[in-house]
Amino acid sequence: MLARDLYGMFWVLKYPFVELMVLWGRLFFGGDITRPSPEMAAARLTIPVQIWASRDDDQIPFAHAERLQKALANNPRAELHVGRGLHNERVDDFERRLADFFAKSLQGRITSCGR
Repeated sequence: MLARDLYGMFWVLKYPFVELMVLWGRLFFGGDITRPSPEMAAARLTIPVQIWASRDDDQIPFAHAERLQKALANNPRAELHVGRGLHNERVDDFERRLADFFAKSLQGRITSCGR
């Protein structure tokens, strides 16, 4: 669970903190906020998926991107891009690569509206 990684600064207190978040999720949202896990949800996707991750990310451990990539292994339209930099820092050609992804993914699916 990502929360255990993110709240590591709380040392052993992270465990009751995370469990309280799960309890609050049950009370306020009526369900288990840990299910489906991101990996379980990703494994069911058949749509195009693009994941950007960095080994230098100071907030989300790179292992989470690796787990998603593994879960998406049967999706031929899933891509993992590994860059450098801290959280929310983009690689130089991010915009071009994102535009290419959308162009490739939407090819033949866009119809003109009202024409």
